[in-house]
Amino acid sequence: MTTTRIYRSTDSSAPVLVGGVSSLINLLDKCLVDGYGAKTAAGWTKPFTGTDKACFRNSVAAGGTGMYLRVVDAAGGTGGAREALCRAYLTMSDVDTGTIETPTAAQVAASIVWRKSNTVDATARPWILVADELTFYLCIDTGTAASEGGTGTYGAGDIASYVPADPYRFFIAGRETQHGAGAQGSAVASLLSHTGTMCATPTSVGFWLARGYAGTGDPIRAGLAKLASGASSAPVGTVLNSLANPNPGTGLVYWLPAIIGLESAIRGVMRGLYVPQNSHRGVAMGTDVVNPPGLTATLTTLRHCSDTTGFNDNSDGHIHVDYTSAWPL
Repeated sequence: MTTTRIYRSTDSSAPVLVGGVSSLINLLDKCLVDGYGAKTAAGWTKPFTGTDKACFRNSVAAGGTGMYLRVVDAAGGTGGAREALCRAYLTMSDVDTGTIETPTAAQVAASIVWRKSNTVDATARPWILVADELTFYLCIDTGTAASEGGTGTYGAGDIASYVPADPYRFFIAGRETQHGAGAQGSAVASLLSHTGTMCATPTSVGFWLARGYAGTGDPIRAGLAKLASGASSAPVGTVLNSLANPNPGTGLVYWLPAIIGLESAIRGVMRGLYVPQNSHRGVAMGTDVVNPPGLTATLTTLRHCSDTTGFNDNSDGHIHVDYTSAWPL
């Protein structure tokens, strides 16, 4: 049995996230491994560390894969201390050495990018992290101007796979481009992108699994399905190809489980995540939804706004995470 927990930058004694080296590592330490104030840690471990870098591992005892998330928060990329650079590994022997790198450097040279702040300074940035022993999702308001899109949603951990005893069900999600101040990269480089009809493996989504169904070959991209989709590159919860909000006739707003599509098939679902079928244009991160249709739970809103040319309705993505229930294994 796992326990779902929510952590917020507004909590008493919460870690402060800034555009500085190791700031993201400190946040993950406090939420996943150590706890803070009255908040109990999510139940991950941190087996390897180095200068401004660390590896986090989900809980095998709780039913997890035990794969590793490597975070380098050393200001070494194009964005400097604005961004941390991340990859996942099946096994690791030290902070720099691992097997089944996900994604590989050949697949994504920039690493998976988790942006912390638009500025390199001590300005505190709002954040929300929802986690259990196996999986976590992190939403950050980076402080970028609204005209350029300032909120990012990232994550790592196990999915609820439909492959029996799937050893490669660990995912990592984020941006795939590094940036300095201002616009932060592709509108589809996030956990919130979707695959439309799931007719093939996505080609431009920053959401990776360690292996495909066969368990061989390189890591593989995946995406989230949306019934009301028409364009495979549009983030979920945007105005583009979404239902009206509220839905005509019923006056309701609808969510579906976050179904993972790749290889012309469904691999499983994202644990605790729900995909909005209606437009959520302008809804702020952290907005709660209590007992949506068909579900007894409280969902909180995670947001991903990014665009290389300027914010618009089509890049204002949203997804929702249940923080009051245990997530499926």
